[in-house]
Amino acid sequence: MLVHACGILRNGHALVFTGPSDAGKSTIARLCGERHGEVINDEMLLMSRPSPGGNSITIQSAPIIGDLLPGRNTAAPLRCILLLKQSNKTALHYLDKVAAHLRFMRQIISPVCIGQKDKRSVYSMIADFSAEVTGAIPVYELEFNLDEKSLWQITGELEGVQGREEWN
Repeated sequence: MLVHACGILRNGHALVFTGPSDAGKSTIARLCGERHGEVINDEMLLMSRPSPGGNSITIQSAPIIGDLLPGRNTAAPLRCILLLKQSNKTALHYLDKVAAHLRFMRQIISPVCIGQKDKRSVYSMIADFSAEVTGAIPVYELEFNLDEKSLWQITGELEGVQGREEWN
């Protein structure tokens, strides 16, 4: 499925930052720079379904140009999803599966050419995909401001790699 999101490659895994328009996806990509990871795409990503019996979800750049060029043409396993909320502080909040499912579902792009004429079938497919993804991968709400240091510090803590200066 196509997801309205920014993907950052760090330590061999993708972090997905998502939210409605103007939530800060391109801002996150700009704050990433080359020091904190590699931008996969700052506008849209292709996301696979979880593998049967596992949580292996793959993220790759979509052929849609975002604000930043060039995006990285790569695929990587998904570590987690961060739903963006602009704030005057930086904080991370784990979301339960119901909240994660409902909020993530809004960021999935409705497939327009799938042969379905019934909107209910399309919405059901989106809801099923959201439930599968959020059931397999942790989802957090990320409150953030423009403080690059605190953003990547809290993200590093989430990844369990606190204190690293380089993210190669």
